[in-house]
Amino acid sequence: MAITIKENQKLCMKCEKVKTKSHFYKSMSEWHGDSTFPYCKHCVKGLVNLDDEYAIHTFLIQLDRPFLSDLWEKAVNDDKETLGRYLAFFNVGGDKNKRYKDGEIYGIVNNEVSHSDNPESVTQIKVSENFKVSPEMKKKWGESWNDGDIHYLEDFYDEYKNTYSTDTPAQRNLYRNIAIIHLQAEKQLTDGHLKQYKELMELSSKLHNDGNIKPVQSTGANEDKGLSTYGLWIKEVEREEPCEFFENKKIYEDADDLKKYLDKWFVRPFKNIFNLSKDFDVKD
Repeated sequence: MAITIKENQKLCMKCEKVKTKSHFYKSMSEWHGDSTFPYCKHCVKGLVNLDDEYAIHTFLIQLDRPFLSDLWEKAVNDDKETLGRYLAFFNVGGDKNKRYKDGEIYGIVNNEVSHSDNPESVTQIKVSENFKVSPEMKKKWGESWNDGDIHYLEDFYDEYKNTYSTDTPAQRNLYRNIAIIHLQAEKQLTDGHLKQYKELMELSSKLHNDGNIKPVQSTGANEDKGLSTYGLWIKEVEREEPCEFFENKKIYEDADDLKKYLDKWFVRPFKNIFNLSKDFDVKD
């Protein structure tokens, strides 16, 4: 039976119930086309442990909303609906357009991990002379990143996109978030901030685990993974050179001898019947 969804309604991807959009948290992420999170508020509350800082950050990354400890404490003290109260702070005022990168990165205060607005504190990523930042890139990553940062983010994201599955918006959003974390980690390592680098890489590892991203998915290079390797070869054929993969295509055009069979037992006899040929030598 088909589900009827009205204009002001949405289907929750978790509980699979149709609810009005007011039952969904607003999202700043470009991957959420209708600007709302795909899980309803009730399902989110059952998944996000408010006593686990990592769980809170993971959820805010999906919404592309910042974590600001002072506002979080205010939300905890003011209302039992902590998530809703906290996100309401970003509906008006100067914080309205703030994204995750504008707040406190997991385990690291924002003033320790900045980017283009404070070039003296964190190493700047150099940009290639041939790289041009397009309006689409600015929309994808935000206005506050400089050209070098966007260059790094685009390269990192494209590598994941071309290696792993991108079937769902959630997967693509995950690769985007991992790219941001690795950009921050790269800067911290270059500046000698090993503690911050380690914490960022731990967050990256958790995001990889959440997305079930493993090296074997891309290489197929561990024991007893012949089928994985074969599948990756097929993927390469389909993506890179469909129907043009083999240099000597003639040897594959009748691999099962079907054409040869038809010529011998159908075409040849009919030609003989209509005096188009006199080929009676089957050579079987």
